[in-house]
Amino acid sequence: MLPLRLTDHQLDTVMSGAGPLHPQDRHKYLQRVAELLYVPGDGAVARACREAQRKFLVSPIDPVRHGRTSKYA
Repeated sequence: MLPLRLTDHQLDTVMSGAGPLHPQDRHKYLQRVAELLYVPGDGAVARACREAQRKFLVSPIDPVRHGRTSKYA
């Protein structure tokens, strides 16, 4: 894989997308963003970040992930 050349703005976009993820998922997120980028324009970077983030972002109150059920169920 060839190294990516990103502008400061594009790198900020990528790193901002990694912020809300669990620390263990950030490396996989960055790899996925790199896989999705063919031509790293601003729009392509933002789309790749959104798509990669969807795969790894988990709601902090997701009852299934945390093994809880709703008290109203």
